[in-house]
Amino acid sequence: QKQSSSRISRCIMSWTNSSSSSSSSSSNGSGSNGDDAKTELVAFEAISGHLVKGEYAMRCVVPDPSAMSRLQSSAVSPLLVVTSEPSVHVMAGVLPLAQLSYVKKVKGFKARISDCCFVNGQLDAYLTACEDGTCVLWSVKSTKPVRKFKIPGGKPAMSCCSNGKQVVVAGEENIFFFDVNTSKLIGALSDYHTDLNLVRYHPGSDGKVLFSADDDGLINQFNLVGNDLDDTLDGSMNVEQTVARIGFFGAELEYMYCLTNVETLSLWHVVKGQVMLSMSGKPICSPLLCCEAQQNEHQRSLS
Repeated sequence: QKQSSSRISRCIMSWTNSSSSSSSSSSNGSGSNGDDAKTELVAFEAISGHLVKGEYAMRCVVPDPSAMSRLQSSAVSPLLVVTSEPSVHVMAGVLPLAQLSYVKKVKGFKARISDCCFVNGQLDAYLTACEDGTCVLWSVKSTKPVRKFKIPGGKPAMSCCSNGKQVVVAGEENIFFFDVNTSKLIGALSDYHTDLNLVRYHPGSDGKVLFSADDDGLINQFNLVGNDLDDTLDGSMNVEQTVARIGFFGAELEYMYCLTNVETLSLWHVVKGQVMLSMSGKPICSPLLCCEAQQNEHQRSLS
């Protein structure tokens, strides 16, 4: 029942992404259709023959919208599947996916992979965060690490992301910033969370806006313009459940979805910091108005 609920929530996210990404696709002839649920199902099926006994697929990872928007309609995109071994299976295919070609398996991780994501705006570089406190930068063309980052104190690395210049790694309570070229620790954000589980750069902010989330349901937005990390908190949102996943959609990526560990889904306006709709129960504003607004925006993008 939980797995079925998860599929329903992911299909809702996919519909939202698909409707909002049409404007990008129609304007430049490229971009993903946002069908995350279909992509995941196809990827999990394609990888089944490459799993060892007892190994199972945990999550599917695709490049962010800013990277996908630069692809031609028939271009091949990399795709990652994180498994329980722990390992990362690299595949490639044309989105929306009809079939996948298997590329390689990256293994040798010494602890569970807690997060995996592509570098913002890139198709050939990705990161993994592990519970042994390490974050590793990889190239899709190799099985050897490009660079390693270690958070202080031996704490688990719960999540990671990168804007191409800096690598951000979430510990249990602190957010650490590393120079992507030297692996040097250059700063940290503290006292904003107690149980961090996710960090993500906004894909349309050129690495200037960072979101973090925790087990208490708090999502913080940081404005990282300048080199000073003090007083960077720009706003907070509360979904009241452990955050499992966030993502961005809309013509200008001005909206955010949040999926929780109890399979509730909420849609937010990033700039205003306001919730548009909650799928867990009582909506904050009229769902009819939200759907009507999305339909109007979709029609304008097609005209």
